Amino acid sequence: MHATPNPNPDADTEMLTRSVIVDIDEDDTLGYWSIVWEQFRKYRVSIFALYLVIFLLLVAVYAPVFASDLPFEMTLDGVSSTPWLDNLFNGTYYENTVDIFFNSLIGLIPLCAAIYGAIVLPVARSRRAVRARRRRNAVLLCLSLIVAVNTWLLVDPLPSVWPVPITQALGVTLTDTDGKAPGVAVDFDTSMRPSGGTLRLMGWFEFEFPLPQEALEKAKREGLSHSASFPLVEHSFRGTSQSIGAAPTLFGAPLLSALSAHDPTLPREVRAPFQSLQKGSDLFEHPLGTDNIGRDVFARMVFGTRVALTIGVLAVGIYITIGVILGAFAGYFGGWVDLLIQRFIEIMMCFPSLFLIMTLAAFVESPSIFHVMLIIGVTRWTTPARLVRGEFLRLRNEEFVQAAKALGLPEWRIIFKHILPNALGPVLVTATFGVASAILIESTISFLGLGDPSAPTWGTILNDGRVFRNNLMILLPGLAIFVTVSLFNLMGEGLRDALDPKMRR
Repeated sequence: MHATPNPNPDADTEMLTRSVIVDIDEDDTLGYWSIVWEQFRKYRVSIFALYLVIFLLLVAVYAPVFASDLPFEMTLDGVSSTPWLDNLFNGTYYENTVDIFFNSLIGLIPLCAAIYGAIVLPVARSRRAVRARRRRNAVLLCLSLIVAVNTWLLVDPLPSVWPVPITQALGVTLTDTDGKAPGVAVDFDTSMRPSGGTLRLMGWFEFEFPLPQEALEKAKREGLSHSASFPLVEHSFRGTSQSIGAAPTLFGAPLLSALSAHDPTLPREVRAPFQSLQKGSDLFEHPLGTDNIGRDVFARMVFGTRVALTIGVLAVGIYITIGVILGAFAGYFGGWVDLLIQRFIEIMMCFPSLFLIMTLAAFVESPSIFHVMLIIGVTRWTTPARLVRGEFLRLRNEEFVQAAKALGLPEWRIIFKHILPNALGPVLVTATFGVASAILIESTISFLGLGDPSAPTWGTILNDGRVFRNNLMILLPGLAIFVTVSLFNLMGEGLRDALDPKMRR
């Protein structure tokens, strides 16, 4: 039995060629970073650490939802207002720019998720190249939106109504239904004036309102009604309460003895503007207790997550930028440029980094978290500089670099567009470990009293617990620091193995 000859062998050859080309195209579209991500996903511990870091980020972003002394919605004498939302970008209440940034993410994260889904989901069944291009465009659009919104908030902040509600602007205050003394939402700027003040509401209307004493008398005479709904914990990270050194209430019975009495040398108490509206709860009044001046520990721990992540990421961003630029110049140009930068790196490495950071921090008269970021950033750039230099020395003689030179491309384009993307692998691993190191250094600085005294950092809480012998205030921030540093280290190990071709499986 003989096989029937194919009348058109060229057609079979063409079909086979097209099939091979399609297969090659599908394989080629799986780029380098896609391969790295597929390898990273195989390390379950690192993936688990990544998910927990995302959870910490969400806790930091939505901290005001968990703990705030501002009510979500308030009704005074039949007039409704939303103090929590009105003051979300108020620089008087949120004095730190970091808080304004994280508050903007409360709405931007759901918006960016919707944008990402609208761009990526329609091409879910398309080729890898199309999906990768759509994902890249969606990420760039979301990042541009976040940068634009926060730049606008920084340059032209929103007018605020803090902390006087609409009804007090009209001369209305609030009274307690349980017979206690009525409370007043007092504007910090106007409460010290000898006479009434003026409130500019959202930049359009102005109202004259009386002094708090006059408002109190009016409330007593008229017995105005009120209602409000607060977050889970009705306290801010800096607001004080009458409960000095209160024991935790989350588990029912007190777990710790009260701390010492209020120290008159400590900063003056800051009363919540809507304290008389707060109903309190046996379960969530102070879930983790209060410190020596009545500040809620739970609120300070939650807002401390913002400080830790911000310092970790921005400090690493600063010294990675410095290290990449210097390392790229040293590795690409060589000669006296390389010699000069290498000697400078060796001089910087002669100083113990922690002592150098502490010395620089001691010279700052009024330290803030931005000073801490800058100090860490300008003292720890030597490791990424050496890594980038080594990668540039390896890559500068490759064929694609020689081809770029032969085409007459400018050197800055060869360095930053052609060589640098191929040299960033080891730098990303260093950056991941560096975030953990920066968080640990910031906690050390705050613990030693050289950090920002107004910021609710974990190191400051730990130091307060040590001074006032509060075991829970020592355990909680210490555990938070340990867990956060461990998570970033686990992520770094997984990324290091994913970038190593010998470790791929």
